[in-house]
Formats: sequence, C-alpha cells, structure tokens
Amino acid sequence: MPEGLNVELAHKLTEQEEEAEHRKHRWEEVAEVIEVLVLALAAIATAWSGFQASQWDDRGGLLYGQATTQRFAASAASTLGGQHSAGDGVCPPLHTRLPTSLR
Repeated sequence: MPEGLNVELAHKLTEQEEEAEHRKHRWEEVAEVIEVLVLALAAIATAWSGFQASQWDDRGGLLYGQATTQRFAASAASTLGGQHSAGDGVCPPLHTRLPTSLR
C-alpha cells in the first residue's frame, strides 16, 4: 500500500469521527435547551400556583370573617328571641294588664 493512501485513509476516518462527534454535540445541545424550557415552565407554573393560592386564601379569609359576623348576629337574635319567649310566660301580655276601658 502506498504511503499516501494510508494518510488519505487516516484523514477520511478522522473526518467521519469528527462529523459523528459534531452530531452528538448538536443533539446534546438540543436536549439541554429542551431541559431548560421544561424547567422554566415548571418554575412559572409553581409561581402561578402560589399566586392563585394566595388569592383564594385572601378571599376565604374575607368570607370567613363575614360568616362569623353573621353567625354572631344570628346568635344574638336567637338569645333575644329566647328571652322574649321566656318573658311571655312570666309576665302576662301588655294588653291583659291594661284597664278594660283602654282595651
């Protein structure tokens, strides 16, 4: 085999190896870009989820406060109604205590 042919063969093999290595590096770069995009989407989704949770927490707190106020008002009305009901048994109604001329 002539010596020049060996050199050419070595160059061809080296070029093929470099091309395969370049394709491999290119694929790794594409995979890294995809990984970064997926991680960025996960970070955005996590932040959005936290924001929505805080919005619902504020709304829930407001509604809880309103419900508590209404519950206290209902309890006070119930107590007052019970007091009036108990008082009716102890004291006769006002119209029975009036003189007959005013009835």
